[in-house]
Amino acid sequence: MEDKSTFSSFFRALKDEYQKELFMKFIIDFSSKKIEELETIKSELEREKRDMEQSRILTRKLGNQLSKKINELEVYNENLQNEVEAKTNQVIKSERLTAMGELASRLAHDMRNPLSIIKSVHEIMKATNPPPDKKTQEYYSRIDRAISRMSHQLDDVLDFVRIKPLQIGLIEYAINV
Repeated sequence: MEDKSTFSSFFRALKDEYQKELFMKFIIDFSSKKIEELETIKSELEREKRDMEQSRILTRKLGNQLSKKINELEVYNENLQNEVEAKTNQVIKSERLTAMGELASRLAHDMRNPLSIIKSVHEIMKATNPPPDKKTQEYYSRIDRAISRMSHQLDDVLDFVRIKPLQIGLIEYAINV
C-alpha cells in the first residue's frame, strides 16, 4: 500500500499535464517490459514443463525397451547355456566312444596274437596227427569254425576302428529308361 500512496503523491507533485503524460508513458512502458519479461519467463517455464514431460515419457519408453531387451538377453543367455550343455554332452559322448574304440582296437589286437598261436598249433596237430575217428574229425572242424569266426569278428572290429583315407573316384550311373 505504501507504494500506491508514494506513487499517488509523486503523480500529484507533477506540475503539468505533459509531465504527467510522460510519467504515465514511462510507467506503461516499464510495466509492458515487465509483463513481456514475465510472459517470456512463463513461456520458458511452460516449454521446460513440456520438455520435462517429454523426458518422462521418453524415460518410460526407454525403460520399457530396456526391460524388453534384458528379457530377450536372458532368454538368449538361457538358450546359449542349453546349447553349451548339449555340446558338452556331445563331446563327452564322443570322447567315450573314442575311448571305447581304442579299447576295442587294443583288445582285438591282443586277442589276435593268441588266436594265431591256437590256429598254428591246431594246423600243426592236424598235419602231424590225422584224425583217427569221426568224433575227433568233428572236433577238428568245430575248432576250425570257431577260429574262423573269432578271426572274422576281430577283423570286423579292427576294420571298424581303423581310420581309412578317403577314396575319391568317378562313379558311373546307369539310368534305365
